Amino acid sequence: METNFFSYFAGYIDGDGHFRFRKYLQDGYECFNCKIMITSTRKEPLEYFKTNIGGSFYAKAKKSNNWKQEYIYTLHVGKKVFSKIKPIENFLIEKRTQFKLIEKFLNGTSDERKSICEIAIKERDSFLAQIDIFNTLKAENKTRTPKISDFSYLAGYIDAEGCLTVTRKTLKETNSLSFSCHIRVSSTKYPCIQFLVNNFGGCIHYHRSKIKERSDCIQWEITDKTAEPILQNILPFLIIKKSQCEELLNLRKTFLNRVYPRDKNFRIYYNHFTPIKECIYSTVKALNKRGL
Repeated sequence: METNFFSYFAGYIDGDGHFRFRKYLQDGYECFNCKIMITSTRKEPLEYFKTNIGGSFYAKAKKSNNWKQEYIYTLHVGKKVFSKIKPIENFLIEKRTQFKLIEKFLNGTSDERKSICEIAIKERDSFLAQIDIFNTLKAENKTRTPKISDFSYLAGYIDAEGCLTVTRKTLKETNSLSFSCHIRVSSTKYPCIQFLVNNFGGCIHYHRSKIKERSDCIQWEITDKTAEPILQNILPFLIIKKSQCEELLNLRKTFLNRVYPRDKNFRIYYNHFTPIKECIYSTVKALNKRGL
């Protein structure tokens, strides 16, 4: 199986998946199992995982007619399946610790499995309780050259939990519209954001939760010219957000012969490309629309 599949799978799990360790009673005996579970509003990535490593998914009952249909993917992890998916350990960032517990869980005694179930629950709760993680994170210029597997990991994370969008604003000085490409990833955990900053550069923003039960989060963002090579490299690996990526790259093409407001040909350039940019903006907005 290709390395890029495992890095994409790892990115998707870090973004929107979890490992579930469960203890239950069967015929009066304590039993244990472990699953990888992923929730998605699109079937395509789940079919991709099912084809390559097995598992199954089903349509979840909708809470409201205004919400998109959700699908739950489940992969029961036994020793045989674990040996098949072991390569994702090299690419996981946020959930590597939980993944390492699986091997101990599968080879452990009943008491050891019970202990790991308790550890997993405590670890999950500690993640949810993180606060002020922004104070430990510093934005910096990228310090590494990304590998192909880094781009496929990022594609998986973006498909699961990231955002590719176009913003529009009016410039007061020229009374003209300005459009910008954005790649955004939000997380409540430090390691993934640090990985993105180190490998791709960009900037970070801190958002303190207004709801007591929710964690504060960090948003990584990279825009326009700096985002363009990243968009080009993640495009082959994207499944859910491939159309958005293509539209952002189309927007970047309109800047190839960019004319600035002080140039005498600015209005000719502006009148020609603004309708194209408006169309791209509307298309991306529709693709990113929540609900139906």
